[in-house]
Order: sequence, then C-alpha cells, then structure tokens
Amino acid sequence: MIAAAPQLLTGLLRPIRLVRLKVDADIGLVDPADTGLLFGLLAAVSYSRPHTSAVSIAIRPNFTGPRASGELDAALSFIPIAFVPPGVRYALRALGSRS
Repeated sequence: MIAAAPQLLTGLLRPIRLVRLKVDADIGLVDPADTGLLFGLLAAVSYSRPHTSAVSIAIRPNFTGPRASGELDAALSFIPIAFVPPGVRYALRALGSRS
C-alpha cells in the first residue's frame, strides 16, 4: 500500500494547474552568511523560471536576524472528477496487494 503512495500523489497533483502565483517575501536566518547562501539559491531558482505575467516572485534577504514574512497569492484550477481515477487505481492496488 505504501509502495503505491508516490503514484497516488503524482496522480492527484497532475490535474492541478497553476493559473497565477505572486510571492513577495523577506527571509533571514540567524547567521547572515546562511541568509546569503539561501537567498543565492532562491534567486537562482527565481531567475531560471520562464518569465510570464502569471508568475511574480520577489524575495529580499534580511541580514539582521531570523525572519520569514511576506505574502503569497496563488490561483489554481482543476476539474474535480480528474481526482477519481488515481484514487480508484490506488484502491485497486491496495486491495490487490492484500490477497
């Protein structure tokens, strides 16, 4: 049953579409060097994404101490019936593995 869980998760996430994403955040860790490292990794991900009007990411480092604040605005779209087939497949695998 646990072996089929990754396929269930993939099947449940596949029908979900990202319509809009807006991130505006300040991040900071205890050590300013760690903050710089984290910001560098997040900036690389942010700059490597395709630039569309549907996605806006603004992240600012805060070197004065631990901090995680900001705003997240997201819109997702999905068709509810699309979640049924992965659930049925998972149930059939779970029942089939019991016998």
